Amino acid sequence: MSVPVSMSRTRIKLAAFILLTAAAPVFDTPVWLTLALTLMCLAIPLAVAALGGADLVRELFLLPPRPIPLATIRKDDHI
Repeated sequence: MSVPVSMSRTRIKLAAFILLTAAAPVFDTPVWLTLALTLMCLAIPLAVAALGGADLVRELFLLPPRPIPLATIRKDDHI
C-alpha cells in the first residue's frame, strides 16, 4: 500500500516545529510544551522513515540519493 506524501508540506511543517522549539525558551514557555515540540521534531522524520524508508528521509532533508555501487550494476543494465 502506498500513501502519497507531499515532501514540501512535510518539510514546511518540520521547519515550523523547529522554529517553535527554538523560540520556546525565549518566550518562557512551560517545560512540557518545549518537550512536546522537541518530540514532534523527532517524530516527523521517524514517521517519514516508517512510511517510506531511508530514501524518503533523504528526500525530506534534501540529501542526494545514495549512489549505487558499481559492483552491483550488471553490464546489461542502463543507468
